[in-house]
Amino acid sequence: MKKALLLLIFAITFSPAYSEIITGEVEYNHNLINNTDEFLTDTNNLENSKCIYGKTSEFENRIVVKFSDNTYGIKYFNNPLYSWYYSPQGELISYTKRTKNGFPAEIVKYKPTGEMIKYGYKVSEVESFWYEPNGELYAHWLGNNCYNRNGELIMTRNRQN
Repeated sequence: MKKALLLLIFAITFSPAYSEIITGEVEYNHNLINNTDEFLTDTNNLENSKCIYGKTSEFENRIVVKFSDNTYGIKYFNNPLYSWYYSPQGELISYTKRTKNGFPAEIVKYKPTGEMIKYGYKVSEVESFWYEPNGELYAHWLGNNCYNRNGELIMTRNRQN
């Protein structure tokens, strides 16, 4: 009996089969996943600035929209689910990703680092609602005008439709 018990203890102690619990963290970087590095600066800033100062707003491969705070947005025709928003100097401020073309569509707005800023619902070509991450209404775009939760005009854009 003692021999069997010693053999069992020996087998358990020196057995090559054992388990180990591994713990760790996962780091999620939206920027790397969606390859936004190429959009960190607007390589067409000079040409797009012409749009900001009233020339054209549609180019062969993109449309540019000017906002009343002097920032501008670009949507490339070859990837219409993304829009890129830049400072007047051409530095990426934020970008959005739509779930689909057409309406209604969900939209999420991100910092260049990939951190979510806001999310919204585009219910028609001229109307969208934007919310804070906590679910509170941030803004309501209607046509070229943006209103805060109190109905006050806070921004405009030069988009034709």
